[in-house]
Amino acid sequence: MTKRTTRAKTAKPQPAAQPLTFLDHLQELKMRLFWVAVFFVVVSALTYPFFDAIVHVLTAPIGSTPLYYMTPAGGLSFVIKICMYVGVVGTLPVIVYHLYRFVAPVISEPRRRTVVIYTLASVGLAAMGVLFGYFVSLPAALHFLTSINIDQISSLITVDSYIAFVFAYLIAGALLFQLPLVLSIIDSVTPLKPRRLMDFQRHVIVASFVIAAIITPTPDAVNQVILAVPIIVMYQLGIVLVWLRHRSLVAVREGSAQVGAVAVIAAPESHTTVPKTAPTVIPTTPVITKPVMRAIDGVIHGRPTVPLTPQGASVTQIPPPSPVVPKQSIDGLRPVIPMDEQLRRAQQRVALRVARPSVPVRRQLVVPGRMAGMIPTI
Repeated sequence: MTKRTTRAKTAKPQPAAQPLTFLDHLQELKMRLFWVAVFFVVVSALTYPFFDAIVHVLTAPIGSTPLYYMTPAGGLSFVIKICMYVGVVGTLPVIVYHLYRFVAPVISEPRRRTVVIYTLASVGLAAMGVLFGYFVSLPAALHFLTSINIDQISSLITVDSYIAFVFAYLIAGALLFQLPLVLSIIDSVTPLKPRRLMDFQRHVIVASFVIAAIITPTPDAVNQVILAVPIIVMYQLGIVLVWLRHRSLVAVREGSAQVGAVAVIAAPESHTTVPKTAPTVIPTTPVITKPVMRAIDGVIHGRPTVPLTPQGASVTQIPPPSPVVPKQSIDGLRPVIPMDEQLRRAQQRVALRVARPSVPVRRQLVVPGRMAGMIPTI
């Protein structure tokens, strides 16, 4: 019977991941930008078969008002612009994806989930803003502008000006609807107080009407109100989100405190007594030093230095304070020191005062020899 010897398979050590250099990051960024550009070109090319449907959707708010182009190449320029605009909108998800993959190595795992949630919320709010601008604010503004009649003057709206006007309204709606998300991000970095945010409402109302007057090219108060109301509503929604976040944080802290209290109560009491160690006493002896001092007349005088601790006294060695991790208060603005830590610090201050009594020191004024008998000793 022969014995077969098997050799243990030794796993080859995998080489450690080498950190990327600056040139490696540039190479990765270049590749990601290349794929974004390729996707943009593909989406723009695929938009051309649906050009008529897209133009019908964009010109629906203006109704039957004709549009014109002023140059021989205006029609071709209009087609290219529409395809490029749709290509940019279709490439936004790819841009967000590659941006996330580029910064993901420097983001921790919990932060990645937060980034994904904020990105999805931003896309949803932007879609709501675009829909609001297309169905509410844009038709109202176009109706007011086209209803202005001037004798012997007729309107001639060009395609380029109309497309720029439409996209300005849609982009403004998408940006204004990001206000709740902006407040939530600021609250995650620097805690905000909902009551203080409520006090700023009057300033927000004034600022919303100013922004509406800047965005809206019409002096009509109705259009300004239509654009200012969503800003105020989004600000209120942001306050609600901040309040809900603070409430959830307080609930989590209270739950953790209750779990800790239950664990302390449920812990079995041990009847064994731990011997207390006596404080270490360090005997000290007075050290008399005589520093050399030379007066004006050249006479050398010595002044004894008496230590603060008298002879025969004992100094109790106090252990250094243990590092205490401060707990945050409910509002998250100031640390809370536990009661046992406050008592320990007070006992430490009392022990230091007892261990170092004040000893009067006799001071001698150094004067020239011929004036020594004229000036009394202090």
